[in-house]
Amino acid sequence: MAFYFQLEDNEMRLIETEEDSAMVAYSCAKNADSFYQLSHKALSSFDTEPGFSPAIQACLAFSCELYLKTLLYLSKKSPRRIHNLDLLYKRLDLEIKNQIYELHPKGNCPPNLLPNYFDLQIKEWRKGFEVLRYSHERQGYACNFQFLLELSDTLRIIAVEKCAIAINKLSLNGAYKFKDIPPFSLSQTLAKMNLYYCPTDSRAFMIAYNGVASSRNEMSQPSQ
Repeated sequence: MAFYFQLEDNEMRLIETEEDSAMVAYSCAKNADSFYQLSHKALSSFDTEPGFSPAIQACLAFSCELYLKTLLYLSKKSPRRIHNLDLLYKRLDLEIKNQIYELHPKGNCPPNLLPNYFDLQIKEWRKGFEVLRYSHERQGYACNFQFLLELSDTLRIIAVEKCAIAINKLSLNGAYKFKDIPPFSLSQTLAKMNLYYCPTDSRAFMIAYNGVASSRNEMSQPSQ
């Protein structure tokens, strides 16, 4: 097979067998991981608050798109030519959508507005990657950055787990492995920066502040 420097001239993958679906899902998840990890490293290195960085937001939105596509490939549903997060999410099997909803921390989601607020956020972020690449052309914008960050954390956990199962089923696990990243790494990174919001009695607090709150309290104690 020949490869071309003119990028759009390279052939698309054929998806005809169960192994084809698993392999393209693995490739899609690895691609998503690259944007996820870039966002993770960039969170603490920007000279402005990460929530105001279109670059981080765009990378996170694209990682979400690719993790959703991974799940669709594994379900043998082609997501090609679909980029909006809400449309990809709607195509998922109900079981997977329920799993995403339950696992997502929903740290700053008003409890009395759920589950509608959850669906609304996915809709409002649907064109995140497309729009934020050219945010300079707009007078400004509003967004729930924490929701997107939590969504990327959540989708990675589910997509990587299901992809690993599919690869193992086909006895391909020897050559195809994912980097071991602690769950909810983005949320915990934001918590360390004191930029993560959630009620203290919520599940999100336990996830994001695991190992963070205690060390912060120690640091805040007055010296003897």
